[in-house]
Amino acid sequence: IIQRYGLMLIISAITASFVPAMTYSSTTFLCTTYTCRTLTKFNPTAYRKLGNYSTSQDLFCDPCQFYITDKCNQGNASALCPAMNSYRNWREPDVPCDDAPQGLFYASAAIVLIVYIISIPTLFFIIIRELTDAIAERVQLEEPQDTNHPEEDDRENWRRKLMLVQPTAATLYEAYSFRQRYFSLIVLLHRLLVTIAVVIIGPLMTDVSVPVVLVLHSAMLIFVVCLRPYLRGLEHTLGVLLALCNVFNALFVLGYRYDVLPNDTGLTVLFMLVNFALPPLFIGIMMFVAFKRAGVIENVRRRASVKNRTSDDEELEEDNTEQQKRYEDTKDADKNKMEQLALDRSTQNRILTRCFIFIGVFFFIALTAALIGVLSQETSPYRTVTSPLHQGIDYTLGPYSSWSDMTDNCCCMLSKNPSEDYAVMERWVCNSGITFNRGRVSSGGLHNGTAVRDICGTQPKIKACSITIVNSQLQMVCPTVTREALLSSGSISKYAYDYYF
Repeated sequence: IIQRYGLMLIISAITASFVPAMTYSSTTFLCTTYTCRTLTKFNPTAYRKLGNYSTSQDLFCDPCQFYITDKCNQGNASALCPAMNSYRNWREPDVPCDDAPQGLFYASAAIVLIVYIISIPTLFFIIIRELTDAIAERVQLEEPQDTNHPEEDDRENWRRKLMLVQPTAATLYEAYSFRQRYFSLIVLLHRLLVTIAVVIIGPLMTDVSVPVVLVLHSAMLIFVVCLRPYLRGLEHTLGVLLALCNVFNALFVLGYRYDVLPNDTGLTVLFMLVNFALPPLFIGIMMFVAFKRAGVIENVRRRASVKNRTSDDEELEEDNTEQQKRYEDTKDADKNKMEQLALDRSTQNRILTRCFIFIGVFFFIALTAALIGVLSQETSPYRTVTSPLHQGIDYTLGPYSSWSDMTDNCCCMLSKNPSEDYAVMERWVCNSGITFNRGRVSSGGLHNGTAVRDICGTQPKIKACSITIVNSQLQMVCPTVTREALLSSGSISKYAYDYYF
């Protein structure tokens, strides 16, 4: 099974990872300067609408208006909130672009870009060229179709040859006619250009990126309709429908961006349907048809083998007309069996063993560089401590030994533009240079921790409760009776009790 389907699985994985890998690699190099003036504090988690790449101080700089306590007043603001000028990732402001580990991420991203832009398309081209030429020349039909329609004859004869010989890596070309056998490379180019338009042109020229994507999707639709690259009618229909969905998607986004379309719930539902329901449905149909077709082909070959061994003509008479036609297409399968084995062996030896190992070495280097970069990174001074993923005291308290030690050395203020997860987020700005972001109310209002501690309060509202370290985590600890009463009353959810205190 590994020998037969290994290359197919690798090719499918590479094709599926093309857009995510290109997006990650391109985004790594997109950096810009974020600045905050004195008496404001940089907030890298500030909410920014999808498609908005502004670095405005109004978005990312919170005024240092501290809650007044014995140790915190506006006199502390200039010391705790100096001016900030930092070179950071455009899409992920929490990622600095000028520290030492970032060089490893640059190297990793550069390798991935080279592999996906140059090496993989070249490899796919070699696979398609060698295998399709070999099939066209070495696989023979006993009765090739020869009518007055040369183009249809070529399609039919190519289809029959593919049914006779199904070598490894056929996923790159088996859906297309012989003349359009390189169309999968056009699909890769289309994905590359769309990724460039969204990831690179988007931040630089926001108003241009969507029209460029619309043009690219429209060009692909024209190619599919005019070139008719698909070998069978079903694949052609699904290809046209998918291209239409992409065009509709770009038109929808363009209409919303320029306020051409109303803010209508029905249109939003239609947009979600086109983006998230129809493409998987179409792909599922194609996979179902492909597996069913493969089963029919294997059944026909099995019947042909039985016929050759037993010479039982009566068995053929039981088949329906469609199966009889498929048998006629594959009656010389045994004659081409050695050709298929030779093609498979050639593919595995020359491509799978050499080329993919060569590419695999570069992927290993890229992955190693990225992992070393992750391990070498220092913990961000801007820490969101409400997440269940980051509850260790090294992260939630930093250099401080307890909650009271942290509140004694930090001053609290509210964020005017919290992250999309929170409706209310308090920020503890500390003299150590660390800022702890603590969500107090979730964006939907479902989780509200103000029932156990006031906004920027240094102690719980209930005297029997305390904020202390338990099992190397900072937790709200209340007597069992008090805790159960709070949860049963509905004044606070269990999630808010655990994380939003």
